[in-house]
Amino acid sequence: ERFLHLEQAHGSVLKGMRAMQRAARAAKQAAPQPQKPPPFITLQGGLGELIDALLARLRNDGVDVLLDAGVEAVDKTEDGYALRLSDHRSINADVVVLAVPAFAMARLIAPHDSASAATLQNVNYIDVATIALAYPVSAMRRPFDGFGIVAPAGKSSALLACEVVSNKWPQRANANEMLLRVFAGSHANASIV
Repeated sequence: ERFLHLEQAHGSVLKGMRAMQRAARAAKQAAPQPQKPPPFITLQGGLGELIDALLARLRNDGVDVLLDAGVEAVDKTEDGYALRLSDHRSINADVVVLAVPAFAMARLIAPHDSASAATLQNVNYIDVATIALAYPVSAMRRPFDGFGIVAPAGKSSALLACEVVSNKWPQRANANEMLLRVFAGSHANASIV
């Protein structure tokens, strides 16, 4: 019965099915589309807000937080640890979290675990330059709707990536500016950094 109706209304079943497809596409395009969440999210004021909130919470809970205090050594004690600071003070701690680069961690744990320290010493770092650029949108020949580019691995280009910050984080730029962040450097191009 459906095929008969299509043939009578459109002159053939095939023409009727094509008409149904066009109608379905038109209805889909006319229907309001659900708002997709952005592919990148961050805190409105940047990730520094997270650190500030963490520090406030720790201090509110009675935790002593020392900023800009270098640790020269971590010594095991009966009750936990003693940290020798670069300003010649010493503090005791129940727990120590080492959130430092591998080479700094290697130095701090070497007296306690020489094998792990040796492994950490072998972690290679690559110097990378981060370059921030701003251009007026009016200087662009055409709009750029993407988030940036990543250079293919194995190429000898000094360019590693270019991120369109103003597209990823619109709240970080004026509407008439395009902000770019360029990452450059590699083992092969270490001299540019």
